[in-house]
Amino acid sequence: MNYVFYDTDTGRITGTGSNPLKSGVDRQKTDPSWGVLYDVYADPDTEMVVGGEIQDKPPATDAELNSTALKSVRSWRNQLLQGCDWTVLDDNPLTEAEKDEWKVYRQTLRDIPATSPDIKDFDEIVWPVEP
Repeated sequence: MNYVFYDTDTGRITGTGSNPLKSGVDRQKTDPSWGVLYDVYADPDTEMVVGGEIQDKPPATDAELNSTALKSVRSWRNQLLQGCDWTVLDDNPLTEAEKDEWKVYRQTLRDIPATSPDIKDFDEIVWPVEP
């Protein structure tokens, strides 16, 4: 038996699964108090539950796209910054000129969310090149 768990307030699918041992059990098709649908398949990325039925999700709003893109941008930016933390340590082997180049690079990374507040897609970002 296949099943889908969902948030009864938002319709967001929170989990899916299959239990072959329950395949012969006669169950009610929907159980809104538990947010479960039985004998259905659903894709949490593209579908949701509305009125006990699986439906396609509506297209994301600009605000949702922006929020998702900025989260991804910040996450990648933070990884890039961590990858060059060594450049700001006192005992690094860089010359003063090289240190200055890395400072500019790191500052550019830190500024990206502020300089691209209205992005809708991660690929809109022009990432700086490491010195």
